[in-house]
Amino acid sequence: WIELSTESIWTENALNYRGFIGGRGVGSWLVFREVPLGTDPLGPQNIITFNTGPLTGTLAPTCGRLNVSTKNVLTGGISFSNAGGHFAPELKCAGFDHLIIKGKATRPIYIFVHDGKIEIRDAGHIWGLDAWEAEDAIKRELGDPQISVAAIGQAGENLVKGACIMVDMGRAAAWGGSGAVMGSKRVKAVAVRGTNGIDVHSPTEFLDMVRAMWNKMD
Repeated sequence: WIELSTESIWTENALNYRGFIGGRGVGSWLVFREVPLGTDPLGPQNIITFNTGPLTGTLAPTCGRLNVSTKNVLTGGISFSNAGGHFAPELKCAGFDHLIIKGKATRPIYIFVHDGKIEIRDAGHIWGLDAWEAEDAIKRELGDPQISVAAIGQAGENLVKGACIMVDMGRAAAWGGSGAVMGSKRVKAVAVRGTNGIDVHSPTEFLDMVRAMWNKMD
């Protein structure tokens, strides 16, 4: 959990949400529970969540996508967009299943998540850049080209209702105006790097099942 208004960060056990399997399930439930009826999607009471699934970061096929949930800027309902790239596995390998961002920052910021740590960093120097330029700048600043970045461009900064979030430059979480929600919170980007492994229960049986699934798809 990241409360931007006070720059407070705390964690909660993801097992509290085991009844809502998957990134889309947990993200939708969090928006339903946390966002009051009548909330302006571009107001500080809205939240935006970045979600993985229970198999993200493993060898299981089709499980690497990122879910982004928020209140839909265009319809007022719950938006759940998703994107490919490496963001979701990196988040899982950094030790987090979900990120929930609340409130509104007092200045442009970006969030850096890495191996059990979450930092709020100044983004004044990259505010105004497009998403590709911002990603390049963040990787140079942090000194790691393998960092995965979800960033907004000028459309998100200016609260264009159809603005998307660009992930690893070429993938887009493009439904519901999620880029505008990030812009309203003055969040330019979320950067993630994880170097931890993912432990699975019964690895031999798990790999046998993965092979069987791949064989069916060949």
